[in-house]
Amino acid sequence: MKGAYKEPSKIAIPRKKDIDENYFSLTRTLFRESLGHGDARIAIATHDPDLIRRVTDLAATVGITKDQYEFQMLYGIQRPELVRLVREGYQARVLIAYGSQWFPWFMRRLAERPANAWLLLRNLI
Repeated sequence: MKGAYKEPSKIAIPRKKDIDENYFSLTRTLFRESLGHGDARIAIATHDPDLIRRVTDLAATVGITKDQYEFQMLYGIQRPELVRLVREGYQARVLIAYGSQWFPWFMRRLAERPANAWLLLRNLI
């Protein structure tokens, strides 16, 4: 499991370094399995510039073209990184919470991981 929520270590990986390595390992598997399947489309949902760099390097190394995968980010987070990716020809999708439950969802994310509040403030400024 990768994400912002604080889950028990029995069902989630607690350390960021381990989360990142697991995420990258899964990405490597997705890329490897998608080779030869031209209709496969992989979504890479991360705001982490280091993971993004590793993913783009891996894709270039194994022969996955920019049109075979896309990056997905939440609206307002790491906007400069998202703009850079698009300028370099990568596919990108911006996700936004909407509907009647957007505010409770947003507050839950902030409450479960206070670092998100700093991330939000940094990106707003």
